[in-house]
Amino acid sequence: MENELDIVDGTIRLDGEYDFIFQPGGVMAYSGEIRTGLPPLRGGTCWNWLSRVFEADRFMLRHGIMKGTLWLGFQNRPYVTTLPSAGESVTVRSEFLLFAELSQRVRGDRLRLVPGSTRKAFTLTELKPNDSVQSPVVCTASPLNEARLEEGETLHVSPNSVVAWSGCPKPTAFCSHLRFRDLFLPRLPETLTLDFRGPGRVFFQGAAVTEKAQPRRFY
Repeated sequence: MENELDIVDGTIRLDGEYDFIFQPGGVMAYSGEIRTGLPPLRGGTCWNWLSRVFEADRFMLRHGIMKGTLWLGFQNRPYVTTLPSAGESVTVRSEFLLFAELSQRVRGDRLRLVPGSTRKAFTLTELKPNDSVQSPVVCTASPLNEARLEEGETLHVSPNSVVAWSGCPKPTAFCSHLRFRDLFLPRLPETLTLDFRGPGRVFFQGAAVTEKAQPRRFY
């Protein structure tokens, strides 16, 4: 059976045989055979093996082996997008990663947002490009935008908007008005940004076009 991937009305449909990682809450329906579990550990030294047991995204994503048809999607995140590949690894916030081939996963990581605080961190999944398999798919609450950064260029992005990046080093968090209570509150400081430095590409959520988002006129 030849593999096929279709994106229709905010849902990804997989037909064929896949060995993949996915968001468990995104399973909408399936037919055929599917087996799931935690992403498997890879070889290496004892220390590497132990560290991989506790990789952050191992407990957020699931490993699936399927033969048949599977529908993935989220009602509260209706924008499903295939990330373009440019021959570079891409780092995705794990909560937005809907589907990727298992062979693409490199490792999981965390991104601390507030210095000195453990209350807020993003779980990340690094994926390597592979032209022989499907590109990673993300699902967001609003349309996905792409910013291309030149050498030395810096992009400041709201943390909750960041979805993925490629080519750039891991972003640094900057808060112009960090207060002591921000170290303990679960919400993010209003002035906090993630700063990306080029060259590279950054993918982030935009504002959905709704009636409430339209400009208001005052007479």
